Amino acid sequence: MVSSRMSFRELICTVGGRFTVPLYQRRYVWGEPRADGAPDSATRMIGDLLSAYAAGEECFLQSITLAGDEIVDGQQRLTFLRLLLMRLGRPEAFALHYACRPAAQSWMEGGNVAPSASQDVYYFEKTLKIINAVIAQTGLDRDRFVEYIYDKVSFLLVRSEKGAPSLVAYKMVNGTKSQLHQCDLIKARLLNLCGSDEADPIADAVRTRYAAEWENWTRWWNSADVIEFFKADWDVPGGAIKPQPIDLLLRLCLRSRGDAGFAGPLVYEEFRKNIDSVKVSPASKALRFFMRLRLAQKRFEDALSSPESYNRIRAILLLQDEHSRFDFLHDYFVTASVGKSSLEDIYKYSFLGMTYDEIGRKDSTTARFEELLASISMADVYRTESKRDALNLLLRLNIDEDIKLGRRFDFSIWGNRSLEHIFSKSKVWHRGSDGRALDGNDNEISMSARQLEADSSYMRRDRIVNFDGMPLSEHCIGNLVLLYGQNNVEFGNASFSRKKMMFLTPGDLGVFQSRNLLHSVCVFAGNEWRERQIVDNYNLTIKNLKLYYGYR
Repeated sequence: MVSSRMSFRELICTVGGRFTVPLYQRRYVWGEPRADGAPDSATRMIGDLLSAYAAGEECFLQSITLAGDEIVDGQQRLTFLRLLLMRLGRPEAFALHYACRPAAQSWMEGGNVAPSASQDVYYFEKTLKIINAVIAQTGLDRDRFVEYIYDKVSFLLVRSEKGAPSLVAYKMVNGTKSQLHQCDLIKARLLNLCGSDEADPIADAVRTRYAAEWENWTRWWNSADVIEFFKADWDVPGGAIKPQPIDLLLRLCLRSRGDAGFAGPLVYEEFRKNIDSVKVSPASKALRFFMRLRLAQKRFEDALSSPESYNRIRAILLLQDEHSRFDFLHDYFVTASVGKSSLEDIYKYSFLGMTYDEIGRKDSTTARFEELLASISMADVYRTESKRDALNLLLRLNIDEDIKLGRRFDFSIWGNRSLEHIFSKSKVWHRGSDGRALDGNDNEISMSARQLEADSSYMRRDRIVNFDGMPLSEHCIGNLVLLYGQNNVEFGNASFSRKKMMFLTPGDLGVFQSRNLLHSVCVFAGNEWRERQIVDNYNLTIKNLKLYYGYR
């Protein structure tokens, strides 16, 4: 490496007025608010420049590393300066050339590109808004400020040694300080395999098409609903570079189901070994891997666009362990060995607590069903370990109703679900061992048995009896309903008529979100809820459970 300090104008002259943003560089991200509340990078930079200008001082912006005209380190700062000079009406002195990022290139050249077209364009426009807001508050002499930027803003220019590959130089300069992600390295390698000569129109067209596809995939994987759906965002140890959501797609296309290291982070080296093992031309290697990615990506997008597959896959991912999730995703999205009927079976048996491999082997299906049936049939599932089984059963019944209607189920209930009594447990009484009247929480009721018998708002537990004489209780599956957790307080002690009104009266769904739960809503179709309705609902639930799993 060789280095020298120079003004911004001198730096521009060294590259003939044009900097190239190479394939491997991450996208422009200045303007993104910081989690710690500190000013974003664009706000901080314009503030530093204006402060130094007002004080008549030189502004040193640290080192810039170049390999020829290619930016190895410093893309974000140079992009900011280009945007600032555009805002000041003097961008003509230098240009940025983007290797295979057509939306960014078009925008920089004055094209009409929507902010949603790429991450670069989104943050270009965000930075311009920040610059506009700051400059509007100053009485700035723009021509003098432009000359200041060119002559008084300086850098330490670092040049990579002659012949050093630019990607290697990038890693030498940056170490771990820059967010160079493994997926960026893989993308750069793939695009380079298409051909190294930018003058080759065929290779350039292929690179441009692949780069545009990759950008679309990245934008799709970075959307909040996709990240939440696939849990494609995860924490890493301090100091490590955070994986990107698209890493899941790459991991699935690089690894085999059952791999011991399936859960490990994406590593560029495994991609290099994978691509080098194929004995075909470099361009064919890139084509084959892109085809694998393209087919898997299409299945991912199709799965989320169909409410039925969306609901089934989301439930499977929530119910299966990490290893089973990876194997399922690999089989469904990469090898396409899981069809519609298989998906229904995996969904069905995941609710029996079976792992993905067990479902494939049909291991212990009968035993698992009998365990679930025995658990759900208990007179008291609410206050026992069977509560989890009841929650999952009622969750499935509500998801199934959305599948029938072709509607996406709201899975935010997963971490916020509540099992509640249809007839309030505080209004069901029984005698304790000492003869006192107790409610469903085993709290003493300050009323005599005669008063309770005469009060129609109360129900006697020992009268909740199945037709075969089996004693049930207010805590059985026949008297339980699934709610979103935030609704349980207002729901709990209310009368049946009041609960029915909460479900069936139109209003703000934010106030009573559980109105979205169609199976829960159906419980309140009748006019009353007493002993007979609890027993009927209990028997219907058990009957349907048997039919669902093919048992009579």
